Amino acid sequence: MSKVFAWAFNLGGFRRTSVRDKMISLRQFAVLLGAGVPLLRSLEVLDQRGVPETLRLAWRAVLRSVMEGQSLARAMASHSGVFNLLEIGMVRAAERSSHLASTLRYLADLLEGEYKLKRAITGALHYPLFLLTVSVLGLTFFTVHLMPVFTQGLSEELKLPWLTRCLLGVAGVLGAPAFYTVLLVAAPLGIWLAAAYLRSPRGRYRWQKWQLSAYCIGQILKKALLTRFCQTFAVLLRTGMPLPLCLDVAGDALGNYHLAEAVRTVNDGIKNGSTLGEAFAASPFFPRLIASMLEISEEAGAPADALDYVSKIYGRQVSLALEQFVQLLEPLMLLLIGVFMALMLLGMFLPLYQNLSVF
Repeated sequence: MSKVFAWAFNLGGFRRTSVRDKMISLRQFAVLLGAGVPLLRSLEVLDQRGVPETLRLAWRAVLRSVMEGQSLARAMASHSGVFNLLEIGMVRAAERSSHLASTLRYLADLLEGEYKLKRAITGALHYPLFLLTVSVLGLTFFTVHLMPVFTQGLSEELKLPWLTRCLLGVAGVLGAPAFYTVLLVAAPLGIWLAAAYLRSPRGRYRWQKWQLSAYCIGQILKKALLTRFCQTFAVLLRTGMPLPLCLDVAGDALGNYHLAEAVRTVNDGIKNGSTLGEAFAASPFFPRLIASMLEISEEAGAPADALDYVSKIYGRQVSLALEQFVQLLEPLMLLLIGVFMALMLLGMFLPLYQNLSVF
């Protein structure tokens, strides 16, 4: 029965849910279990109105699977489109250690940190993207509608400057109905092909490599990734999972191939007898700060606290870098808009000046 319900759930297209919704749901789940509410009754409470449909149907399917005798982690694993590897792995470890409520609370805190980090990144880019969109629309209107009006009264014998001819050519292309017809066909197809390529392992690998190596923004994205990794690794260590398993889950849960490769190298070093700090120091992907903090924390027996400290450092650095990036991006965009506007004004008034000079 649970397989049929899961198949119907996936067939209906309910495959995604937001980090914020899962954070709220898992925190509510932890509160219910911590208050002594039985597991089945807690799952029934999660299947209620007000919860997004995707998540509500997922919890309903998990409830049916648990009622049929499956473990909570296995039931959640049947809906990998909603619950990721990290959440399933932490629940599986919590069921073994009988600390499900505290583990869910840790997981909710982790998702909250991820949600705040994403909000900080997207929030910092809202104004530049808005400014770019308005500028592109304004320049397109200026080129298509105003440029031809200024030049249509000019003498046909007058040779237009090359800049004006280029702008009129662009205006002709943008104003042609065939252009929008092709755009309506090509744009969705191009987006679909690009999305399909980025969903493939090879495409995601190359895209993530470009992201981490991009000028200026690459370091911000890498620090944001390391912030999430340190938070995830710290939470997993507190659940009592074995160290190699914590590394495997933390490396794979974030979905970055380059991070996963580096974590596997660290795990191999630990299996070969290296300490945690030495294994991280041997990997060129991880900064020296992480290795140094882990080396010091191993002496005190508190690596999770050290990882929390590092994640806070990188989190502050990401926030500061985003502020600086936006402060640099805004004048650059205004400069580019000014250059385009100057070219358009020159394209319009040069032929007028040339036409007046003839007389």
